Amino acid sequence: YRLGQFGVQGGARLSRHNLFGNVLTVEANPYFKFGQSLIYASVSSAFNAPSLYQLYDPQRGNRQLEAESSLSVELGYKHQFKG
Repeated sequence: YRLGQFGVQGGARLSRHNLFGNVLTVEANPYFKFGQSLIYASVSSAFNAPSLYQLYDPQRGNRQLEAESSLSVELGYKHQFKG
């Protein structure tokens, strides 16, 4: 979505896992463009379930492992130099 110099991109994903249920992950990326410069940000969540090997391997598996989740935040500035 864009409105003048401002814009935002986003997304969402619903993951269904037999052991860990439904998990919604999201992402939002707002930005502001002026002249040859761009200020941007990104906020996103993530989900990672243990693999079948990590859970059920006869020698190294651990059925007590939990899924991992995370939140990532980024802020940046870009400038296009003429040359």
